[in-house]
Amino acid sequence: MGLSVESSELRGVSLRIYLHLLESDSPKGIRDLSRELGLPVSTVHYHVKKLKELAVLEGYGYTWQRFIKIMKYATENIIDWALYDDLEWGELVKILSKLLERYAGARG
Repeated sequence: MGLSVESSELRGVSLRIYLHLLESDSPKGIRDLSRELGLPVSTVHYHVKKLKELAVLEGYGYTWQRFIKIMKYATENIIDWALYDDLEWGELVKILSKLLERYAGARG
């Protein structure tokens, strides 16, 4: 099972929310994110839903909070792709897919 989305889909507000969640030490609710990022609740809800869909989380049995916790292990790769173009989208998808598969059985 893997991720299959266009690289342009994780940009702008979605990327901003994603990176904020990566930096967080605790799970965040929609209202928390809205307040911390200064965005309307409806906007945050839409983009969190988009992040969840991008990651095909249900296929791995993850909540979006668990997904973000696991993605902390790929922060450097995501930054290389999103900011520096040092990593191709296909390579990033492979890295993320392997992480999700590796932690599929672990809970916490």
